[in-house]
Amino acid sequence: MAQGHRRRHATYVAGLITVVVSATFSRLWGRVCDIVFPRWCLGCGTPDESLCPQCHTAWAAPWWRAEADARYLVQFDSEGDDLVVFPVWGKARYAGVVSRGVVGWKHIRDRRADVAFRKLMASNVASLNVSEAFPAVRCGQVTVVPVASGRSRRRDGFRTTSILAQAVADVWAVPMIDGLRAVHRNEMSNTVAGRSHKSRGQRAVVDFRGRDIVLVDDVLTTGATMLGAKRAVESVGGRVVGAIVLAVTTRT
Repeated sequence: MAQGHRRRHATYVAGLITVVVSATFSRLWGRVCDIVFPRWCLGCGTPDESLCPQCHTAWAAPWWRAEADARYLVQFDSEGDDLVVFPVWGKARYAGVVSRGVVGWKHIRDRRADVAFRKLMASNVASLNVSEAFPAVRCGQVTVVPVASGRSRRRDGFRTTSILAQAVADVWAVPMIDGLRAVHRNEMSNTVAGRSHKSRGQRAVVDFRGRDIVLVDDVLTTGATMLGAKRAVESVGGRVVGAIVLAVTTRT
């Protein structure tokens, strides 16, 4: 028994040493990267940070329903009353630190920034209850789908929306399907089926049949792209129950 205890103790110590060494190496490697590839906070310019703790507080406000700020997501019924297309939840206003941070991230090629915004979205979305936020969702049917980015960003292998969507899916423990693509203005289709998949710059490239879709985008402006994504999803049998965005522009 004493020998077994010593073996377990040795295994525990070895594991602890591995963890400590790994953490130390990660810190040292991070410092080396900051020297060789310097970075500054995308929101305020603080050195050696992709998004500093102070700038994180710009997303500290509670989630709120933001679709009223997007004119394409508010329609009218036969009696002239407002009819919301689907709920969109936002976390911050697209101004100041938030706008600088998001714009900087979209134009930089730094995986450390990707990690920073993925962690930001994950920490924020943990407080958003799926069934309460999206009453139309059916249990076990939810799938997270990023709104399509422009072709140039996909060609560069960089998509902010898919990074954010994966963070949401990981927290909720649901699938993420990158199934929408941007459509070039001049792109044409010779088939009825092809044309039905294209709406306001979005087309579906997978079958969403039977799925309740939560769209994810970085910034909500007019809602035109969101509406296009909804139509693209519906054209292949899916159902959009709502959306999440990192920032919301102020309606003017």
